[in-house]
Amino acid sequence: MKKENMVGRLLLSVIVFVVVLALTPFGAPRAAGLNEPGLEVAGESSVDKFFGARSDINRIKECRGRAPTGVTLEQAGITAQRLREGVSCVVGDFDGDGYRYFVLYESPKGADRRFLVLILHRGLAVGTQVIKGPGYLVIFPPNHPQRKYYPQFDRKVPALIAFAEGDRGWVFFLNRKTRSFEEVSYKYPPGYD
Repeated sequence: MKKENMVGRLLLSVIVFVVVLALTPFGAPRAAGLNEPGLEVAGESSVDKFFGARSDINRIKECRGRAPTGVTLEQAGITAQRLREGVSCVVGDFDGDGYRYFVLYESPKGADRRFLVLILHRGLAVGTQVIKGPGYLVIFPPNHPQRKYYPQFDRKVPALIAFAEGDRGWVFFLNRKTRSFEEVSYKYPPGYD
């Protein structure tokens, strides 16, 4: 009788394991943010360089892979081949849902760059946005001292900040309702000359 009881328990355990496995949401965030199909951060960009204050880490990364279905790379001057080889990118969780957004771009063709933002919702591409501008687009971290000049925006998630030659700057915050980035004027700290 004990042998039959053990076989029954083992069978029940296997059934419970299969049911739990079938019901587990595979769309849930995974460690290291490898939840975007076909894209990966391959290291620091070898083309574009932007270093934070007191840092020797390039804040512009290189991304490789393939674009999610339905994404048109050409609107930002990127080809599928170039994305497989690697393009400059900025990566961050801009809405706090545990999934990364990708901002992809190539070297400028003319005065302005075109930054292609892959708008993701729970790891799935739901759209794109092109941000045009000179210079570089990097993460504007939640803990940056300048963030206090933008109290109307969520300080728990990063934003994007663009720098150009000279004193020009732009800040982009994600509007969670429209799922797009909105440009806000850069606010200089008091005493800035």
